[in-house]
Amino acid sequence: MLALGLFSSFFWFFIPAAVAISLRSSKWPDRLILGILFAIHVSSAIRLGAGSLEILSILQLFGLGWLLRTITYKKGNFQYIVYTPLALSVLTVVGVYFGEWISGNRVSFLDWCHQMVQSSLSPAINETKGWSQSWMGLYEHVLLPILERGFVGFYSFVVSLIFFINAAIENMFRTSRKTAVTWRGFPYWRSHDLVLLALVIGLGLLAINHTLAPFRAAWVAQIGWHFLILSLFPILIQGASLASFLIPRVGAILFLFMFTLLLVQPLPVLLLAGFCDLWFDLRSKLKFEPRGEDERS
Repeated sequence: MLALGLFSSFFWFFIPAAVAISLRSSKWPDRLILGILFAIHVSSAIRLGAGSLEILSILQLFGLGWLLRTITYKKGNFQYIVYTPLALSVLTVVGVYFGEWISGNRVSFLDWCHQMVQSSLSPAINETKGWSQSWMGLYEHVLLPILERGFVGFYSFVVSLIFFINAAIENMFRTSRKTAVTWRGFPYWRSHDLVLLALVIGLGLLAINHTLAPFRAAWVAQIGWHFLILSLFPILIQGASLASFLIPRVGAILFLFMFTLLLVQPLPVLLLAGFCDLWFDLRSKLKFEPRGEDERS
């Protein structure tokens, strides 16, 4: 059960950073242990009958560790950190679906996404027996349809967020000054303007699907949810970038207020902050400097 337990424990979250740190190490026992863990997880998953996407998810987490190891931290590489895992995750899910379609599992994409939502990739969703009736009703009628129609987006969002957090963790184990300079530039990072276009397209398709009868089709809602969810990840990272820009520039009371918001509701706060900064370019309107030395020096 070790392989499938990967998705029901918190260990899988740190696989990319662990892989990158092990590959960077010059000690052969570290790489040997890494190879053994990789072989155990993959072989156990195959033996226990895990699905194609579950097995590829294990491979992808280890592969993202190798990708993290190869990052050179050149100028502008935050685009690489944000968008590369997002694109790879989308290709992984779509590739698995078409692979199963060719091999004979010819179900609709929506039905296939329903199977994936119920798989061991989503252990928290499978543990709904103890939920109250009201929560179960909310899950079945609201959350589950969104998860199924936007599964590719949710999967890519989660994998990309894992990669970004692991990149920050792995960065702490690097000693190169180039790395430090690059991450000190994170408070000034902005996502591409096309992200806003993707967000508008997603919201527009969902609105059309909801209001216009000729467009009330499952595929319209699916495209809309995927555009919306995929655009939210770079917006989230831009919100984190804005927060890292503001924190060294505000007073103690405002800092405490921001810290409390981030502690209580981090995702909604960062998404709202990222959207506002993407739309209004808030940082260009703020003239005060951070306390202490300039971050870009």
